[in-house]
Amino acid sequence: MENNLYDQREFLKKIGLSAAELAEWEKNGLIRSEVRIDSNIPCYSEEHVVEAQQIQHLIQIGYSLPEIRKILKKIGLPGPEARKQARQATEYLTVGELAEQARINNRTIKYWEERGIITPDRRTSGGFRLYGKHYVQICRHILDLQNFGYTLEQIREQADLYRLFITLQADRTRRHDSQAALAGLTAMDGQFVALQERMKALREGIERWEQLMKKKRKEFAQLREEYGKAAGGEKGGAHPGGE
Repeated sequence: MENNLYDQREFLKKIGLSAAELAEWEKNGLIRSEVRIDSNIPCYSEEHVVEAQQIQHLIQIGYSLPEIRKILKKIGLPGPEARKQARQATEYLTVGELAEQARINNRTIKYWEERGIITPDRRTSGGFRLYGKHYVQICRHILDLQNFGYTLEQIREQADLYRLFITLQADRTRRHDSQAALAGLTAMDGQFVALQERMKALREGIERWEQLMKKKRKEFAQLREEYGKAAGGEKGGAHPGGE
């Protein structure tokens, strides 16, 4: 590794970071300059550049600064092999990529993981969680089910069945246990029927509310107009008090 030294401006430019972001990193103890040209100007080495790139990768896949600080204390930064595996696994998504494509935040993914609703397809040697691209659709389905009023336990059951469906579709040779597959597909069919009934009820409810809102908005506008006129009349008919 080259022994180049960079002042703060050069260092920020090289890693694409703002001064405020670097200050926040240093505040959290993630990185700090060790070499100084003089007592006032901090300098950064090539090693600092590599460390900064690793920290940026951890942030990209969904870790917060306090979580990264814990990683540094416990196991240090991931090695180059782990980063290489993550970059090469183009068929998989990092937590950050999944969150972006599913239009949710990283904490939602973590919460669903803790509840057993979703499970990473694999992990890199550095411990980074990776998801198959089909999880984008699964996450969107989960959001839909939440809007439909499903409990987390019901959503977990739905997610388990959907993952089984994905597995069976990929099993072109049909080597999966046939009895287990049929049981899962039967359960899935029952879930489809229940979901269709709930969707029908929701559509009927939406239609009722649309009609109600259309009617009530007219009544609301009329009532507001009448009270507006009454308020104007009260102001116009008011007389100042006198002896």
